[in-house]
Formats: sequence, structure tokens, C-alpha cells
Amino acid sequence: KRHEDQLIIQTWHALGAFKKFGLANVENLIKHDNEDEEELQTIHVYDYTLDPGLKFRDKYLESFAKGCKILEGVYNTRIDLLFNEEYIEKKKERLYKKYNNLVGKKLLLYTPTYRGFSNRLEANHFMDFDKVLDGLSNEYILILKKHPSMKKSMFEMPSERNEEKFMNLSNENVNDLMLISDVLINDYSSTFFEFALLKKPVLFFAKDLSDYNDSRGFYFKYEDF
Repeated sequence: KRHEDQLIIQTWHALGAFKKFGLANVENLIKHDNEDEEELQTIHVYDYTLDPGLKFRDKYLESFAKGCKILEGVYNTRIDLLFNEEYIEKKKERLYKKYNNLVGKKLLLYTPTYRGFSNRLEANHFMDFDKVLDGLSNEYILILKKHPSMKKSMFEMPSERNEEKFMNLSNENVNDLMLISDVLINDYSSTFFEFALLKKPVLFFAKDLSDYNDSRGFYFKYEDF
């Protein structure tokens, strides 16, 4: 229950809209995550949401209960930090000092997204790290950044021959890792919207696309978008 003078503003963490979320995904949430539709309808009641960008405003309104309005021109403040020179230098310096083996390397940032089974220890959606790293020289390092809700999910570490070309930095802020990375390897995460603002390339690796499409779904056709 809210007080009469309260406003509720949804500061959704993602930029843009790619995979379905909220009420736009209600059937899949009920089917796969055992969510309750009535509860979801109650939860997603907001007065305003941040502006996801002109192309995606209708998708946000589709995802929240009727009556929600867009705060036009008020964007996700996480994006500001990607263009704050003082912040950028400070974060780069901290990361390179903490992980000095990253200095002078070409960094590939891999951000597999949430799959809806955050308590599941074994997950098979990760790439075959050895298969990728065997084709890369020692000038590259692949950085794994797991979704915060999937920190417990297990994966098969690369073999000893590739251990110097791999780091699991899931404990670090993904925006900070973007600042030092040369390429993003993405599946369905919204991180690619932010990374694209840095004018750096994104590779899409979607090994379970059909399964993910059935269980989660997209606002746009994945292959075309």
C-alpha cells in the first residue's frame, strides 16, 4: 500500500528493450518461473519509468501496468558514467592496478545473461571456453562477467593451457569492465546497448536461442535486430 502523496518511479536497470520483461512476459514467467499473474500485476504498478529511448517507449509501457508514464528525456544515469572522463580514468586505473595482467592485452568481455534459474548450480548456456581460447593468441584475455542473479551457476573452466587467457571477474561492475574491454561477446543481455554507445564492436553468441526464445521471448526478431 502506498501513502496518498507517494509516487513510484521504476528505474529499470536496462537501456533499451530487447528481451521481454515484466507484464510483457507474464505467460512465460508463470510457466517457467512459477510466478503468480495477480501478484505480477500488483508488483508492476508504477507512476513513471525512466526513458528507454524513443524506439522502446511503447515496449516499456507494454511491460508495466496501465497508467505508467515515461519520464521523457530522463535516461538511466548509469549511462552518464560511461562518458565521465574523471570516472573513466579512476576506474581504469583501479582495474589495471588490481589485475595487472590485463595491461597491454586485448580484452574480450563475455556477459551471458540471466536464464530464470538463479539457484541452479549447473548451467549449460556458457560457451565452450577452450574452443574459443584455443583459437586466440596470448595477446587476448577473455573476461567472464556473470549476471548478478546467476553468481552461483557453475561452468567448466578452461584447461590449463588457456588459464592465462581467461579471468572470471563476475565480482566487478559490468560498466567498469566495459571501459577497459575492446569487444563485447553477448547473448541476450541488454549490456550491448551500453557497450554500443562506446562505439566498440559487439559479437552475438546465442547457443540456446530457440530455448531462450520459447522461455523468455523478444520484442524484436533476434536475428534481424
